[in-house]
Amino acid sequence: MHHIPKPFTLGCDRRPATHSDDRASAVKSPIGFSAWVCLLCLGLTYWAARPLVGLLEGRAILLVYAVLPVSVTFVSLYRGGWHREIAGVPRTLALIFLSAIIFVGVLVASLILLILGALVYSRFVDGFTRIHY
Repeated sequence: MHHIPKPFTLGCDRRPATHSDDRASAVKSPIGFSAWVCLLCLGLTYWAARPLVGLLEGRAILLVYAVLPVSVTFVSLYRGGWHREIAGVPRTLALIFLSAIIFVGVLVASLILLILGALVYSRFVDGFTRIHY
C-alpha cells in the first residue's frame, strides 16, 4: 500500500502531534496583556466616571474605580489559555486573586510614573518658565 500525500499537507512540517501537556506549557502567560488591559480600563474608567464620582462619597468611589478594571482583567485572564488544566472554582478564585494583584500592581506603577513625571516637569519644564528677578 502506497502513501498518498494529502494536498494541504505538502511542504508542511512533518512533526508529530503535540500532546495536550506540551501545548499547555507552550501557552504564554497572559499577565502582561492583562496588565495593559487593566491600565487602559483604569484610565478609561477615570475619564468616563469623573462626573459620576462627584455625586458619590466614600466607598462608592472605590467601587467605581476598582470593580470595573478588576472585572475586565479577570475576563482577559479567564478567556486566555493559561492554566486550563485547573477547572471550576479553584481556577476562578485563583484568577480573581491574580486580577486583584495585577490591579494593585497597575496602581503602584501608575503612581510611580506620575511621581516621576511630576519630578521631570518640576525640574525641566517649570524651571524654564520662572522669571528670575
